[in-house]
Amino acid sequence: KSKLYLSIILFLFSLLCYFPSFTSDFVWDDIIYIRNEIEQLRYFNPDLSYFIPTRIQDLSLGYFGIWRPILQSSWAVDAKIWGDSASGFHLTNILLHAINTVMVFLVSVLIFREFERKDAKGVSFICALLFALYPVHVETVSFISARSDLLCAMFMMLSMYLFVLSYRNYFYIVLSVPFFYLALLSKETALVFPLLLIVFAFIRDFKNKIISKSTIVFTGLFILIMALYYLARMWKYSVFPDFVDIHFYGPRLFSNELINYMNYLLISLTYYINQLVYPFEFNVFVGKLEYSVKNLISAYVLAILLCTFITILIRRRKYFILYSLIWILVTLIPAVGVSIIYLTASPFSERFLYIPSIGFCITAVLLTTDLVDFRKHSVIKYAIFTCIFLILFVLNFKEQYNWRNNSTLWAAAVKRSPEYVAHLNYGFALLELGKYTEAEKEFLIALDPSVKGRDVERANAAGNLGNLYIRERKFDLAEKYFKKALKFDKEYKATYYYQIGLINYIKGNLENRANGNSAASFYRIALKNLKSSYKIAPGYGKLNLLLAEVYLKLGQTDRAVDYADKSLHSYKKGMLDTQMRQRAKEIIKINK
Repeated sequence: KSKLYLSIILFLFSLLCYFPSFTSDFVWDDIIYIRNEIEQLRYFNPDLSYFIPTRIQDLSLGYFGIWRPILQSSWAVDAKIWGDSASGFHLTNILLHAINTVMVFLVSVLIFREFERKDAKGVSFICALLFALYPVHVETVSFISARSDLLCAMFMMLSMYLFVLSYRNYFYIVLSVPFFYLALLSKETALVFPLLLIVFAFIRDFKNKIISKSTIVFTGLFILIMALYYLARMWKYSVFPDFVDIHFYGPRLFSNELINYMNYLLISLTYYINQLVYPFEFNVFVGKLEYSVKNLISAYVLAILLCTFITILIRRRKYFILYSLIWILVTLIPAVGVSIIYLTASPFSERFLYIPSIGFCITAVLLTTDLVDFRKHSVIKYAIFTCIFLILFVLNFKEQYNWRNNSTLWAAAVKRSPEYVAHLNYGFALLELGKYTEAEKEFLIALDPSVKGRDVERANAAGNLGNLYIRERKFDLAEKYFKKALKFDKEYKATYYYQIGLINYIKGNLENRANGNSAASFYRIALKNLKSSYKIAPGYGKLNLLLAEVYLKLGQTDRAVDYADKSLHSYKKGMLDTQMRQRAKEIIKINK
């Protein structure tokens, strides 16, 4: 009963911690992959085959081309229940975090008892409280697109709970394995989960001075499932990226590239450990870490300290602290690995710390309780934890304010980050608000050569400037910046032709309204450019819809209906938002 009461308290406390996020709007990728896809999400009904590795072209929903069916299905459920209400999506994230908080408590109690710790419930409760309000979780909970970390953590903790119980009754392993698979379907981070099980099993057996058959059988089973999952994805759905783009900032310090790789991984690990230990400096966008002698020395010092600390824990038989520390290091492997792969524009993210922070919260509480004998210093105990929790609670609320909407998020980001993406996204947020002058300023900053960024990324900034000038009807300036975007990135060609087609389509409409005689010539120029774009990217949804509009203006209704239908079945870049889909259906209905 006491565990039930404590679980309810933790659940409600977690809801309280993230109450401000309930009223937040869609931000960043939420706008692209959720708000603009609400209609598609509402009618998305995956069958069982969707949860088995398959080819990317067979998927109707994709998130950065990454197969995460549990994540995408959860969005679909939210869309059916809440429609386009951001509050409903945020509520799901908050509930998932509350469930994870309770699971941290229950798993900690169970493992504490495995390691024969007497104050299991009390210490586990404090660990879960710390986890509930820890500020580094704000990005994960307040950012709907980061839900994959919440889902993965929940299924990993459920699997871990049942795995530990399986030492008492083998039946629980039958339940544990499916939850592990669900974790894999939520996020690839779960690939390291078998390592956590192996470490736990062998530390447990080492403590008991015996290697049990259960340990070998159970861990072998999890490794087999992980291997089959990995091979299936590599064979039928190749989404594991190659190591092709290393995020080094600054000169190579060593001639051997492997040494550079390892050093940068160590610097990345140091960055994440620092974020966990010192959760006071938040930055939604960190594109690169400086590969410098200073950072390398810090990384080496940390490595020496960690090795020394692990040795002390082993010698003093502090098994659970040892396990919680290893939890941090193992679950940071995916985050550190992403740092040297160009998989995302933001390879260093606080959301990657959600699962590692479970181990950190346990480590922090255990070290504190071991340093101070709370049975003799109860006043000190309550004073320390009350002060810490109040500070973290305030930091948590303050950071949630920055995630209130897209404008507040990127306004905070440009103050913290020297990267171009912060300025680019802030400019886009201002553009959406109709603040064209401020948006233009941010886009121009993103194009400044002194601001960190690659040519491919600068093409995006130039393209957004072109879009801004289209809205202001400054077509010559728009074309100028679209040409700049093409110079920065040759892969921009399809978008370039699309934008030039859009400009001429708008010119034709303006000429029509002015009763001019050259509207048709503008539409023909638009058609020529749009066809060039179509040859490169036939699956671009907005392109197909614009082609339908141009054909309508030229009186070719059959072609208009054909391209409107194609736009509704486009699942690649440029998918239609709800308003565009309605327009496509209207074209088909009226002209068919």
